[in-house]
Amino acid sequence: MNYAPEVSPLTGAEEVSSVEPPSFVPDWRAVGFDLRLLESFVVLASELHFGRAAQKLAFAQPALSQQIRRLEAQLGAALFNRDSRRVELTAAGTAFLAHARASLAAAIDARAAVAATERAASGRLPLSANGDALDYAREFLQAFAAAHSSVRLDVTLKFRNASKEALVRHEVDASILWSGDQPPLGFADRSALITALGAGIAVRASHPLAMLPEVPLDRLDGQRLIMFPRERAPDLYDLILNGLGGAGRFSSIHHITTIGQSVAADMLGALDDESVTHSPQWSSIRQSPEGFVYKPVVPAVAATLWLVWTGVATGPTRALATFANQATAPEPSLTLVQSP
Repeated sequence: MNYAPEVSPLTGAEEVSSVEPPSFVPDWRAVGFDLRLLESFVVLASELHFGRAAQKLAFAQPALSQQIRRLEAQLGAALFNRDSRRVELTAAGTAFLAHARASLAAAIDARAAVAATERAASGRLPLSANGDALDYAREFLQAFAAAHSSVRLDVTLKFRNASKEALVRHEVDASILWSGDQPPLGFADRSALITALGAGIAVRASHPLAMLPEVPLDRLDGQRLIMFPRERAPDLYDLILNGLGGAGRFSSIHHITTIGQSVAADMLGALDDESVTHSPQWSSIRQSPEGFVYKPVVPAVAATLWLVWTGVATGPTRALATFANQATAPEPSLTLVQSP
């Protein structure tokens, strides 16, 4: 096929295109299967149980069986050995699994890239955080918004694990998460440290520990500890509990069952005169709520606030990442550090 040069309607001169015609165009019709078949296969390969896989996919088991048979017919090979007692991958199924997962991931990334581009065009930057992380990042986000008036921050309050999941699913472009001195797992290459805080405990003003300027860890022996449920953020929960000396230090651990927008407020509400709860340092950002006091623990329990973002680098996301890495702490008690 001959490609005639285009002529500029303004100058009449021939224009040289910077885009070469493709030498090969894949014939996708030869493949035949769609992404829904790949999803059904990957879920069944993970569950190895038609009932559980169908439930996870939210459709009937006969429909799942039909999709797997259709995929096997298109590939010309059996992907599963199944009988009344078990389901297992064949050699062909095992060979196909990595490619199926990669294809699904590529499709998700492609859709996310389109969605991120559309958001970037409108200046929208969806971000997730839990209420307490948002309290500490508020000044940072306000400063970013003032410096980037064309970017519209769209903040959604979520608990920590939900924030991470929303980011992985590309529902948001960035999240603000508590972690230790290392960024949350999976985000080490795309994170910036916003604030590093010394942390301690919160007690009622009538608690005996409220009279101390700081609380040695051994003074927590026998106290009742108020915590959020571990399943909400296992790594952060373990970080806090280990920093306070472990579960054996306390007479009991009470987990709050109802969680509102601010986990700290809910944990404070569960305090009595014989219990303590973990708390970041209020005094560096805001005043302690009336009736409660913050007490630093020695040695200090480290808690770090991280900004993490996806690999889909839209204009607003790049602006936020750059601003985080270049920002200066608004108060001496806060430290902003560029992630490694």
